[in-house]
Amino acid sequence: MFRPKRSSDRAHHGAPSTRQTRIARVAQTAQSSASRGLPIVTIIGGLVSVFAPGAIAQTGESLLLKPWTDDQPFESRGAIRWSFPSPSPDHPHSLTEMEATGRVRLDSSHKLNPTVGFDLFRLEHREEGTSTPRVLSDSSVAFATPIAPLGSWFVGALVGVGYAGTAPFKDGKAIYAKGSVMTGRDLDDRSSLTMWLQYDGNHTLFPDVPIPGIAYSAHPSDNLEYLLGFPLNSITWHPVPAVTLEASWSLPVSIEALAELRVAECLTLFASYRNETHAFHVPNLPNHDRLFFDEQRVEIGARLGEENRWSLEAGIGFAFARRFQQGFDDRNRSTITRIENRPFIGAAFSLSF
Repeated sequence: MFRPKRSSDRAHHGAPSTRQTRIARVAQTAQSSASRGLPIVTIIGGLVSVFAPGAIAQTGESLLLKPWTDDQPFESRGAIRWSFPSPSPDHPHSLTEMEATGRVRLDSSHKLNPTVGFDLFRLEHREEGTSTPRVLSDSSVAFATPIAPLGSWFVGALVGVGYAGTAPFKDGKAIYAKGSVMTGRDLDDRSSLTMWLQYDGNHTLFPDVPIPGIAYSAHPSDNLEYLLGFPLNSITWHPVPAVTLEASWSLPVSIEALAELRVAECLTLFASYRNETHAFHVPNLPNHDRLFFDEQRVEIGARLGEENRWSLEAGIGFAFARRFQQGFDDRNRSTITRIENRPFIGAAFSLSF
């Protein structure tokens, strides 16, 4: 139910779980930004932050590219999901997930500005008869900044560090680096192109090599917006002003879908589907293997709040296809244990000022 929020954000949202803000807002922000002289290329940052899987939320390319609302220098989000305990006496277990993300703008005098961001994911899992660690966490912090304009193109960079393991900062192998270089430009008033080269030492696929990315973003009409590229694609459609329909898919296999209905100025109902994977370095695994946690979720809920200021969200859903796997990356994983499908309840908040 947690999702990163865009300043005109998608719902995503979100990210991480329906998203906290919607692409409808991205389109609105992009239009208002254009009137203030801001690059339309920031639309891509909003879309990437909204739909990007996992830890890209505030310590990936969107840290620099995601548009801000007005002069707000700070935004944060948090969420918790608690799965109902298993009634089985043979395999009793419980599972709780917590997420938090945020960013701080260090300057506001330019179109793109230096920004610091953080992401946190914590998994508490208890199951009798397994050797899986009871507490796993992945936290990261990053700094992103524009470097220089090159004609109609911009150039930016990001550096960061993270820790994905059991006991925080007690295992040197669980420390990983992040870094990106990116460039982009507006193609016209309604479309833009961004390219980047990203290294993420805890990525679920190819964590040992930089991965290139490209994204073409366009909003051909006021009720339609889409992003085409590699590794991420997404579409947002507003069949009527009060309804938002969104879908995204990214490599290797990540799919998200969201439907929202605004029933009042401060109240929105939502239904969502999301699948996600988290990777952790844990002791006693051979070679350079990591521990992976997979989960798929469907959820319905309601969100109350003031757009781009604050929100409170509550939902109920069903988590399935949950499992722990071992391997180096997505290409060679093997299942260690499966977790029983269970309903869950969740809550989330967002705060910007």
